[in-house]
Amino acid sequence: MNNKITTIAFDADDTLWVNEPYFQEAEKQFCALLENYHPQNTISQGLRNQIYFVLFQVNLILLFL
Repeated sequence: MNNKITTIAFDADDTLWVNEPYFQEAEKQFCALLENYHPQNTISQGLRNQIYFVLFQVNLILLFL
């Protein structure tokens, strides 16, 4: 059995409660974990680029449904 984690997903919908402060704190802590390898702004920008890329793909999929 393969126990390697390949994907982590979060439901970031603010419909029922405000999540943004928690996501900002999670991003800050994630960047702190990787600060020995890359500057924080590089990691933050990379995360945002990935989020925008995924959102763009989802919007394309919804457009063609």
